[in-house]
Amino acid sequence: MPENIVFRYTTPDGKTADISELKGKVVFINFWASWCPPCRAEMPSIAALYKKLKQDDRFVFLLINEDEDQQNAIKYLEKNQFNLPIYKRAGTISDAIFSGTLPTTIVINKEGEIVLRKEGMAGYDSDAFVKQLNDLL
Repeated sequence: MPENIVFRYTTPDGKTADISELKGKVVFINFWASWCPPCRAEMPSIAALYKKLKQDDRFVFLLINEDEDQQNAIKYLEKNQFNLPIYKRAGTISDAIFSGTLPTTIVINKEGEIVLRKEGMAGYDSDAFVKQLNDLL
């Protein structure tokens, strides 16, 4: 992966992983927090997209939670019946990936290049967006 998109994260089971280990896969990254209204507004579309693509192991979803207390995020997802894995940043991250604006969504292609970077709320479960992701395979 290009140097500016190298970062580490903590998996739901507490292990630390590196984004470079995902080369060869299409990676959907969303930085969000349970207290963030635009994040909450777009979460149903992310949950629907995840549901459509989660069985295809060529796609990886990294929902990077920015809550100080991750229990708040877990409670939010459970309350809304969003069956999504939660990750945390582990260490520093380049502004090319995340500059602090919530929500921020990144899509990285199989070659490890950023093909989408969106700051602010969006809808992600449209047929057109699913086609865009499939075209990256």
